[in-house]
Amino acid sequence: MLKTDVPISALRETDHFEALNELALPGGKMQSGVSASTLISVAIITAVSSLLASAVTAVIAYMLSKRSLAHAADMAALDRSARLNERHRTARRDAYAAYVTALLTSLRDTTMLRNSEDIDTDEAWQKAKVQVRDSYNSMVVAKGVVDMEAPEPLGNRVEELRKLAMEYRQAAEKAVAPGRSKEERQALAKDATEKAVLAFKTLTTFTTEARADLTP
Repeated sequence: MLKTDVPISALRETDHFEALNELALPGGKMQSGVSASTLISVAIITAVSSLLASAVTAVIAYMLSKRSLAHAADMAALDRSARLNERHRTARRDAYAAYVTALLTSLRDTTMLRNSEDIDTDEAWQKAKVQVRDSYNSMVVAKGVVDMEAPEPLGNRVEELRKLAMEYRQAAEKAVAPGRSKEERQALAKDATEKAVLAFKTLTTFTTEARADLTP
């Protein structure tokens, strides 16, 4: 006999199959004409489908979250890299500017020494050389900073400039040394001038290369 006074929702989960059997008509069919095994299969498929859908949703959410985190990490790394590159570029620019200023000061003092006409004693000559060598040494110090910050080609260029500045200074000191004849002074002054021209041309090349290095 069919028990209709016990609703299926009130049964324990372990009693579901018994409830279905009690509601079944003879021959294993429900009142609707659908077999209990069919209903059970549908229920199982529905439950599995729900679980699969939840799993797929969770996997998609995880992948999107992972991709978002990876993108955020990449952007943070790019930002750190950009800020680091900017700091290096600023350091190089300051080093180049300080070096050019020091080199121009050295070349100016050497030119003033080369053009001197009143150095007629050894004492005056030694005093004039001190100022020129001090500015030259300041240039060498500024060059050391460039050596640390600049790429190798520019480092080689400032070393070339240092040598030219030194040769120009030495030629100028010889040209105005006391006790030289007029002819000797003129020949040494010409040699000093040629070295100065070469130094200024090389400085122009350096400034062009330095600007290119500082261009992002």
